[in-house]
Amino acid sequence: MSDNIIGPTFNHVTTSSKSFSIDCVPTSVTVTASITAPAGVKRVVLHSRVGTNWAYTALDMKAAGDEYQGTVKAVDMPGKGYGVWEFYITAEDMAGNQSQTSLDRSVEMLQCVSN
Repeated sequence: MSDNIIGPTFNHVTTSSKSFSIDCVPTSVTVTASITAPAGVKRVVLHSRVGTNWAYTALDMKAAGDEYQGTVKAVDMPGKGYGVWEFYITAEDMAGNQSQTSLDRSVEMLQCVSN
């Protein structure tokens, strides 16, 4: 067995929007990650929350080749608060090695303002 254990590698992570809302479009945000692993990817999980008073909600991301997607609806977020929606992704390969992205705080959950 080699000492060089290589777990899943995150090649890029994108979001479908920089904001979403409970009652205005868009009402959800989709996170897409390109992930590769020499041993093959076993599981990818999106962890997200709005506000530091809440625990992260975990969502299994679905695979399409090396791309993984997870869509979070605003109404499903605990607390129904507004502010920065923060997320990170964990990935596990078939050999049990795990990797994690850094925390992303680039998306906001906004309150709908009607005219």
